[in-house]
Amino acid sequence: MEEHAVFTGIYWRLAGATAAAVGALLLLWAARLHVFSRWPLPPGPRKALDLVRAGRAVLVGGALIGVGVGVLLHVKWLVVLALIIGGQELLETSVIAAALRDEERRCADAALAEKGTVPFSPAAG
Repeated sequence: MEEHAVFTGIYWRLAGATAAAVGALLLLWAARLHVFSRWPLPPGPRKALDLVRAGRAVLVGGALIGVGVGVLLHVKWLVVLALIIGGQELLETSVIAAALRDEERRCADAALAEKGTVPFSPAAG
């Protein structure tokens, strides 16, 4: 019985190399933009939000590298595992980032309320 490779052809190789390259660029982007250029990070929810965004870029970049390597080496389980981990981490960090953005907005509204300024409310028109 002849075994068929799933990821054959030049287009799969190109897709694997592209995924790995984009993953590596995400890792470098996270390191440069979110860690080194904003050090020390400002206090409050903004600090946590920056760290979550950097963590998300690192985890998704690592997952893309895993997908690319799995495609290039014809390892199906690595592709599936990297996609599952990448998708789960993307969902998890997106929920955390949304909660931190809401907290940051609440802190800004509270600071405006202390000054006597009413924050804009879309419901008020």
